[in-house]
Amino acid sequence: MSKATKDAIASVLNPVLLADKFKFDRDEFARHVSYKQIELDNGAVLSAPVDQFEQCFEETKKQGRVTYTTTGHIVDERLKKLK
Repeated sequence: MSKATKDAIASVLNPVLLADKFKFDRDEFARHVSYKQIELDNGAVLSAPVDQFEQCFEETKKQGRVTYTTTGHIVDERLKKLK
């Protein structure tokens, strides 16, 4: 797992559990966390199945900023009210 992924998981775990050693079960994890979502400081939100995120979005990093690009057909479009 990437450091960012490890940090995200650690941020929601009980600190006592962080010291425990266990075997990570990728299939079990995928059953509970099926989507990866990234929110950028410009308000954009990117979401894709966790096991396909890197294939859905091409990431380019330059001078501390990140650019994501993707191509596809629109299959659904929604408006959502604020939280």
